[in-house]
Amino acid sequence: MGKEISWETRVTAEELYVCGGLTYAQVAAKTGVSESQLQRWGAEDGWVDQKKAFRQDLASIERDKVKLRADLIKKALKSLNPQDVFAISSLESATAKAAKATASEDTAAPIAPETQRIIKTPSDAVDALTDAVELRINRMLSGGEIDLKKIKDLQKSMELIEQMRVKYKGGTKTSSQVSQETLETIKRDVYGLDD
Repeated sequence: MGKEISWETRVTAEELYVCGGLTYAQVAAKTGVSESQLQRWGAEDGWVDQKKAFRQDLASIERDKVKLRADLIKKALKSLNPQDVFAISSLESATAKAAKATASEDTAAPIAPETQRIIKTPSDAVDALTDAVELRINRMLSGGEIDLKKIKDLQKSMELIEQMRVKYKGGTKTSSQVSQETLETIKRDVYGLDD
């Protein structure tokens, strides 16, 4: 007869699998419970369905948070009511702090050698800078701190890259670049800002 496993261990295993997103093998390594036992518990209690529902709920919450932020920003911009402005300012500050605490991409961590871009020519530098600016835009649009100064800095960066592209690549704007019109659309529709 096998060793009795505490109820707390079973609850912890379920939480790691359902909420933590771990696999049965990873849960087994963390809890010391065999994978076969975890799979039996999972089948008994519907862990796979719970995990799927949990992930869907998390995605829904994230969508709702973004929509709420957008609605609050629009309301504050329309009313300029000090309470509305303070509320959105506090919310954005808290969101920015949370993003900084969890986003390892924004840290100055070194790039792994196998992913570093080799830059031998000015044309290579243009491509690398273009990729860096696109990455920064994607981060900002995916919930980063809303900041008009950052948008203007990105605009200046894109203008500089375009000048370098013309000088060193002998071309004009490519489809991978963000146009001024797209930048204005982002400012207006995503951030609710008008110049």
